[in-house]
Amino acid sequence: MVRTTSLIVTLFAACNVFAQTGQQEQKASADLVERGKAKYFRGDIHGSIADYGEAIRLDPNNARAYQARGSARERSDRAKAIEDFNEAIRLDPGFVEAYESRGVAYVGYGKDGTKKSLADFGKAIRLDPRLVRVYLFRGEVYYGEGNYPKAISDFSEAIRLNPAYAWAYCRRGGAYAGQGDLDKAIADYTAAIRLDSNDSVSYFGRGEAHRDKHEIEKAITDFSDAIKAAKGNSFYYLVRGNLYREAKCDYDKAIADYSDAIRLKPGYSEAYWSRGLAYFQGKRNFEKASADLDRAIMLDPGSSRALVVRGELYFVMRRDYSKAIEDYSAAIRLDPSYADPHWRRGSVYFLQGEHAKALADYDEAMRLSPKCDVAYCLRGLVYDKMREYKKAIADLTQALQISPNYTEARFYCGEVHFHEGDIDAAIADYSETIRLSPRMAIAFQSRADAYAKKGNLKQADKDYARAKELGFDAEKMK
Repeated sequence: MVRTTSLIVTLFAACNVFAQTGQQEQKASADLVERGKAKYFRGDIHGSIADYGEAIRLDPNNARAYQARGSARERSDRAKAIEDFNEAIRLDPGFVEAYESRGVAYVGYGKDGTKKSLADFGKAIRLDPRLVRVYLFRGEVYYGEGNYPKAISDFSEAIRLNPAYAWAYCRRGGAYAGQGDLDKAIADYTAAIRLDSNDSVSYFGRGEAHRDKHEIEKAITDFSDAIKAAKGNSFYYLVRGNLYREAKCDYDKAIADYSDAIRLKPGYSEAYWSRGLAYFQGKRNFEKASADLDRAIMLDPGSSRALVVRGELYFVMRRDYSKAIEDYSAAIRLDPSYADPHWRRGSVYFLQGEHAKALADYDEAMRLSPKCDVAYCLRGLVYDKMREYKKAIADLTQALQISPNYTEARFYCGEVHFHEGDIDAAIADYSETIRLSPRMAIAFQSRADAYAKKGNLKQADKDYARAKELGFDAEKMK
């Protein structure tokens, strides 16, 4: 009996020692997790991973150590990060942060990454419906998939849970813009700015919405505020520069913005070719345009857009057709699905009299982009040259169905009708062209020719005089 009692006491003491040791190791493990987090937030990722690993060695059942190590590993090795999140969830099936972290890791990862990500965010929300950030994460995934209604639903729930969360308004504004509801987008971006006046993303998003509504001055104001708030965002300068160039034809301001973008990001290929395009379109400065385009292509040899712009430079300013075709062909090789270089190359072939090649390029451009009005218009010109007038009118009519105010297509309809002898139809087309573009000198000149052919010399003389006032030079047209 004494021996039995002694044995029980000994075993009890041993259990106490083991229990105390286990408690000490669990505490040490928890302390290492906290130390690892501190290192992680200081940017010492490797040090944090080492601490989490030691925490796991001391306490293999520490789910938080696995979750923390997974988060630290995510940027460098997502597969291992997901393994850690899996283990954290196995150890603690109700661990909300582990589902959240694994959901983030799955975004864009592997074949079923998006599906798994949505499943994990859904599980996290079921475990804790009050987690604002998880609604935001899931909303971002829906947004990336183009499922704007579900994205809006999640961002709205985040706003309901935290009405002062500026970023949720910003992201919902982006989703509204994505589905074309620009007024609601502007309202949300405005709410975000009201909550955070330094939110450059919301200024920029609202600027895009104003731009898409053709509210150009408001867009420029917002892009300018985004530039001020961001303090050095080269992309914002690029976008404002594009707006100055495309909507305002203010090439000096566009060039200044592209130059600032390049100053902030010296290797910015898109800013170089955009500046080159501004020098080309607005300044007719071949040397500067050529230098910028060459630089853009050197920085990014895979930029099909830069090659197209340089091809246009050779075509329009230098009449160097062989180099233009070379650049357009290179752009097509880089991106066979890009319609622009096809119809542009077709235009060069047309001017060289190679009608079959031109038609082939226009056909391909239309196959790639069925709404490519310019390709229909240009193919119509080829058919006109080939005296296939019915085909020409059919193509030009199609161009006008796509873009009813397409002035050049309307003008060339008049030219085709004139060539086939339908003078009344030609006069009607020239008159509509003049209505669309009252200062288009060649339209007055062509209508004058049509009136003269009908014997209406009084109206013909009036149109000839107006064409001359507008700068029509018959010698240059020969």
